[in-house]
Amino acid sequence: MSANDILGYTASALAGDGIRHSPDWYKRRTKDEILEPPFLRDWLYADMDYIGADNTVGGTDEEMIDIYAEQYEKDETIREHGVRLEELLWEEAKTDDRPMYQRYKKDIHDDEKYYDDTITKIAQNILSGDDKELKRFLKKVKADNQRDKPYNKTDRKKETLTNEGFGEGLELGIKPTELFAWKEKMGCDRDWQKEINHHATIQTILQSVREKIKQIAVEEMQVLDYVEKKHSDRLDEMTTKTTNNVDELWVNRETLQSIKNIVQYNEDGARLTDMVEKENDKRYGDRLDRIKKLILKNTAGSNPSKPSFDDFE
Repeated sequence: MSANDILGYTASALAGDGIRHSPDWYKRRTKDEILEPPFLRDWLYADMDYIGADNTVGGTDEEMIDIYAEQYEKDETIREHGVRLEELLWEEAKTDDRPMYQRYKKDIHDDEKYYDDTITKIAQNILSGDDKELKRFLKKVKADNQRDKPYNKTDRKKETLTNEGFGEGLELGIKPTELFAWKEKMGCDRDWQKEINHHATIQTILQSVREKIKQIAVEEMQVLDYVEKKHSDRLDEMTTKTTNNVDELWVNRETLQSIKNIVQYNEDGARLTDMVEKENDKRYGDRLDRIKKLILKNTAGSNPSKPSFDDFE
């Protein structure tokens, strides 16, 4: 039932002048072929009427959206309303497709390059002792993951709780934290799915930063290797063409260390690096493995048509 049936107003009068939304926008707001909330049906009928689509044939909301889409995509509609259709593209992307909207606003044409540039900037700042860019980026990621359209009845259900999700009596065993804000006070299926995706997103981003730091270090080491090779080659030449050899007790005033002590320091450093890598495996390995398993659980195992993440790192 529409507002016209209840109040006697026409859809056009309720919706106002101009095209309000695209067919895709309406499709994203249907559940079981029904628009939610129901007043969106009036907007749809008004938009259909505005561009000359037949809104009197009757049918489900999804069927009416298909009729609207057919007229919406015709050349005559594009010629007459092209400016408004482009406006709608970006207006709706701002709420329904944030990545595309951000690419448009920032003139981004290569998603992977944009991500790599962002991670590189963060990693370079961290290497310089500045974590402000990382915190700023993670804050924006959190805000975007929390952003959502108004919830419908299906979103507000609490059907995904496991036995571990229940506390004593009728209380829920899962509580909100400062790490992620729920829309519903006590949470719901939609809140919980969004929070799960958020934590996985943060973990994979931080792993990207760690890998980028390693990459930058390797690139910087190439410079060191180049300089060291020049001195190594010259050392070989000097010890070959003279009877002199390295005096391991030689001390430089800037280092305050003998050559022998520096060699020992480097050997100790190698052992420390090995210890750090083993500690990193303990600190990060299990968590990253869990993310991989969760992703695999929702891809290759349950739906062969979805891409496999076997090589995900």
